Amino acid sequence: MKKYELKALNESDLRAQLVDAKSQLQDLNFQKSISPIENPLRMRNLRREIARIETLLKGRK
Repeated sequence: MKKYELKALNESDLRAQLVDAKSQLQDLNFQKSISPIENPLRMRNLRREIARIETLLKGRK
């Protein structure tokens, strides 16, 4: 998601997005350990999205 899309979400939606992104990253890490994944940039994008969400959540406290 884009930065402005994340800013529009409330705290509970952000937490749901964070849980979803972390589970997707965990699944990709598991797939990577078994065989090469077709889009390795997806992992980098997920890590960045997780960092964006965590930054917004800390800023709202």
